[in-house]
Amino acid sequence: MAAIAITYTLLGVFELWRGHGEEISRWPVMLLLVGHAAAIPIRLPLAASATDPHPFHVNLLTFAIFEGVFVCICAAYLFGGLAKDRIAARYEHASLIDPLTGVANRRGFLQTGERLLVRTRFAQATAALFLFDVDRFKTINDKFGHHVGDAVLVGFCQLATSLLRPNDLFGRVGGEEFASLLPKITRKDALLLAERLRAAFEATSHKVAVRSVTATVSVGRRNLARCEL
Repeated sequence: MAAIAITYTLLGVFELWRGHGEEISRWPVMLLLVGHAAAIPIRLPLAASATDPHPFHVNLLTFAIFEGVFVCICAAYLFGGLAKDRIAARYEHASLIDPLTGVANRRGFLQTGERLLVRTRFAQATAALFLFDVDRFKTINDKFGHHVGDAVLVGFCQLATSLLRPNDLFGRVGGEEFASLLPKITRKDALLLAERLRAAFEATSHKVAVRSVTATVSVGRRNLARCEL
């Protein structure tokens, strides 16, 4: 029974460790469970003394009871706090994501971009900022309907995130307006990447039901020499 209890406790610690990438502190719960797993073997002498004519060791019994009550109370408090922090983190994440396209919204782009610029400035590197605007988007909505316009926006975001580098920031800053911040990149490479994205979107056909729609995007750029506007 002690071996089973220790195994399940350590498996719980492992499951908590697997989610260490989240911005939530799991270490207090993990340390509590590890300490509880280490204290479980202390109960073995108590179980052995159940058939012994001599009485229980009072100090050991007191410690076992105190440790069990302490773990139950702390675990309830810490797991409750962990659930609360996870819910808050999900709401925080949702407030930074555009619900239609799944990319960063204006707030998320500015917030993440500020941190990205600080790191790029610390590295004394250059960065590029591109602004994208889907051409004649109002005409697409008026002619084909808003569901087609939404499909065009989603298609552009999927194409952009697939062509941009993993560390590049991309977000929706307006209705049909998008922005991308490219850290640690040369002017030539940034222009090539933006042109490749523009040409790829122009060549893409967006299928909505039985209808196929094509659209284009305009690109504007701003150089960030050593990340200083």
